[in-house]
Amino acid sequence: MQSPGHNAVPVFETVEDSPMFRFTVSDLDEKADALNLRCQRLFKGSKKYKDGITTLAESQMTFAEHLEEFCGGTDEDSMILGGGTMSKFVGVFRELASFNELLRTQVELILCERLQHSWSKGLLNDVKEDKKKLDKRVTDYDSARLRHLGHKKGVNSKVSNWKKEDPDKLHAEMVAAQAAADEARFDIARKMTAVESRKRFEFLEAMVSSMDAHLRFFERGFEVLKNLEPYIQHALEMVETLKAEEKVRGQQLEDMIFGFREIKTMRESKLADATANAAAHPSNGGPMQMTSGMSVIAAEIEGYIKATQQSGGTHVTVLKQGYLLKRSSNMRREWKRRFFVLDSLGMLYYYSNKERKDNKKTPQNTVSLLTATIKSDSDEPGLRYCFRVVSPEKVYTLQAENDLEQREWMETIQGVIACLLNGSIDLAKLSRVLPKPAKPTHSRQSSLASGEELPVGDFQGAGPQPQAGPLQAGGQRLVEDAMPSFSGGVLYIEPEGASPASPEFVRQHQRSSVARMPSPLRPSSPDSPLDILRRVPGNNCCVDCGSADPDWASLNLGVLLCIECSGIHRRLGVQVSKVRSLTLDVKVWDAPVMAMMEGIGNEAANEVWEEQLRHVSARTDSWVWCDDSDEDKAGPSPSPRGQQTRQPHSPGSSPQGSSQPGGVPSAAASTSGSAASTPMRGGAGATPSTERKGDGNSCLKPRADHSLAMKEQFITQKYVERRFVAPASAFWGGSAAAALWDAVQCGNMHGAVRAVVAGADVNAAYNTPEAALLMSEAHARIDMPGASPTTTDSPGDVTVLHCASQVGEVALVEYLLQNGAKWQHQDAHGRTALHYCVLYDHHDCAKVLLRRGADRSICDQTGHTALDLAMAKGRLEDEELFLMLSSDPPIERYSKR
Repeated sequence: MQSPGHNAVPVFETVEDSPMFRFTVSDLDEKADALNLRCQRLFKGSKKYKDGITTLAESQMTFAEHLEEFCGGTDEDSMILGGGTMSKFVGVFRELASFNELLRTQVELILCERLQHSWSKGLLNDVKEDKKKLDKRVTDYDSARLRHLGHKKGVNSKVSNWKKEDPDKLHAEMVAAQAAADEARFDIARKMTAVESRKRFEFLEAMVSSMDAHLRFFERGFEVLKNLEPYIQHALEMVETLKAEEKVRGQQLEDMIFGFREIKTMRESKLADATANAAAHPSNGGPMQMTSGMSVIAAEIEGYIKATQQSGGTHVTVLKQGYLLKRSSNMRREWKRRFFVLDSLGMLYYYSNKERKDNKKTPQNTVSLLTATIKSDSDEPGLRYCFRVVSPEKVYTLQAENDLEQREWMETIQGVIACLLNGSIDLAKLSRVLPKPAKPTHSRQSSLASGEELPVGDFQGAGPQPQAGPLQAGGQRLVEDAMPSFSGGVLYIEPEGASPASPEFVRQHQRSSVARMPSPLRPSSPDSPLDILRRVPGNNCCVDCGSADPDWASLNLGVLLCIECSGIHRRLGVQVSKVRSLTLDVKVWDAPVMAMMEGIGNEAANEVWEEQLRHVSARTDSWVWCDDSDEDKAGPSPSPRGQQTRQPHSPGSSPQGSSQPGGVPSAAASTSGSAASTPMRGGAGATPSTERKGDGNSCLKPRADHSLAMKEQFITQKYVERRFVAPASAFWGGSAAAALWDAVQCGNMHGAVRAVVAGADVNAAYNTPEAALLMSEAHARIDMPGASPTTTDSPGDVTVLHCASQVGEVALVEYLLQNGAKWQHQDAHGRTALHYCVLYDHHDCAKVLLRRGADRSICDQTGHTALDLAMAKGRLEDEELFLMLSSDPPIERYSKR
């Protein structure tokens, strides 16, 4: 059997200096030049291809980030957009990006580096240099040979008057020049032979390796996408189901439109008959009397009320609803269009039609129908379609749009009054304390024709009768989410103390509106994150507007928010506030996050973020709040809990409902005694909103019932512009960075918050004596081969995250990470915060860093990872930390130096 290369033809037939050899060298030199041009062109193409792969990897990673931002959260909007399934796709795109990055590295090493360094700047360049060397050596040899033979260039052979040189010396020079020329000839022969031989396989080998890298790339991609196939099939099935639901919803909408038009046509016909009947039988203006027709209506209403009574208040029917004009009881007595609702609880309430940016509708209860009567006229002659609801408490003058609407409203209200008076309804049972239903969503029989959202909230009845106010069900109120549907609305039990603008109400309302399905009430176990964090000082109300019972939080700020303010914080971006739900984002609230949140709280946070407001308040002896104009100043409209009246109090007292988080007062206390004693909002001594907004010395902080625009303006000034933060010079003689270091070193969470808010950079590298000492102490704890002693002039180059890891405060580590601290920063010895956690046996801090993405494979100057340092200290008792440190590291290890 012949060995490989047995038939190989030699490049040079002889290495003797001859015309044939020189011709071969010249020919191969031209071929080398042509090959060099080809290599350069291929290198340019390879580099462009490599750059394209890099761009693709970056584009895939960017797309994955944007896709995660679009629907990667755990909030309901993200889940509706398919976040549960698309999170799988996000991971796939990130894996594909890593595969592309690996392919780019292989293409760069296999093609680009080899073409550039091995050939163009390597072997081919050596051939060119050796060719020049050979030409020079041959020239030197020719010159020495001529001198040895007695020839002298440019001298007449007939004249031999030049001095003869030593023949032996000339011979020696010729021999040396000949040897050098031979060696140069051998070198060029070797290089050209290498070029001719290696070009036959190296380019092919490079392309084969590159294609093999592509094969592995697509195999990995295929495996990843193959594992995704079940999710894709499930998603496609879900898409088909949702498409079918969309068609059903569209048909339901068309049916609703058709039904609305049919009802409108019927009502127009009835309206014509009612108008003719009203002209023939004018009203006498007295109290409305029961007729035989109204008795039938009253019997039907009685059935609805009894059904509500028997269901324990879980089935509520809207008996009548629609727009009426209501005359205000203020001095101007103007007419305002309001949406009125009369339900089977015997409650008559209405909603303002005032346009607000927050889209909230605040319900207002009217009077006790048990002591009311209906009159079909107005106290002002000439007005049509008017009627009055008269009671000892107040008189409501209402006006319908036509005679039919007037008659229907009067008959329905009179029917409810008759049912309450005839003794057939057990009023005591209707107002009895009722158990909470198993499910908070229940049906009712009538539909909402208008399609307007009607969250019924805090109804404060003015009369002494129990049915005049809300149904008292164990301290809970019935709350209605009136989604327009022919199958009826949805009712919720509102927890005690929740106002109609409360976060709990809005959250339940939004859940039902978006999901169209029953949604359980928020769990409130004693050990839930919500209840734990609400025990922190100031966390019982929103940090920005004072709304009661906030159930949203900002992780990097360490505060609790209401749902309205959380939406504003989201719009500011995660660089300002990282908003999470205390009830929906259940995976967020691990022990380190809870420790951080408990260590800050609304009260402590506002001491920093609103420091300037406190100084202004102390100087002016007042705190100005922006009031919206009162809807009906003389009516018994409810106010948010704790803000129904304003009572003056001494600086040492703090009545319930009169303070905001952090001790900020929530009632307007004027400097004059008469103004301070004004009990009613909008009363004689109250400052108008427009005047207070124009006062440059006033401190404007919104309340829960203020507009969304006002809250957004305040929050932007507070967190983005940092208008109310005191300058660093007011707290420290030195810099904010020094104050941050001192606070972290002492484990002072509040001091760290104050320093970060004042502008301290959490990623600043400290080269102070304290920092150098910290690094030296950490280095001294290493007992491993290769660990050199620390010099006294080591700069330190540590961050506050290193310091927090040395201190071992989990809450501080979490706070710094939430505010942008980078775990990959290395000190002068190349050690990260993870190394410090292991050196000081702070295992909880190490696990926090690892869960937040810390790279366990980073080596220090001596080549040791955090796991190496841990194992050098002996057996690692924390099994979880051992598994986290010993898991498969990323593909490439790296070190700072």
